[in-house]
Amino acid sequence: LNSAAIFAQEQPDADSKSQLIARGGQIYREQCSSCHGERGEGVSGSYPEALIGDATISELTKTIDETMPEGDASACVGEDARAVALYIH
Repeated sequence: LNSAAIFAQEQPDADSKSQLIARGGQIYREQCSSCHGERGEGVSGSYPEALIGDATISELTKTIDETMPEGDASACVGEDARAVALYIH
């Protein structure tokens, strides 16, 4: 699936959503926590702001897909970006 198709997907069923959230947590710990903190609290000198806001899962997925992780925006795209968005939402 391409990124546009993933953004447009309907909500997953409960089992699929649980699996995506677990996968998103693993990806977050590996690729995001060094800048955003273990629980999204931010990291001084990297990204000090906490991950809070009112973005939708689709908006988060798009942002992650296009920009994260900083310096290697192609490392977390498509379904991986969606999994991380579900995890942090």
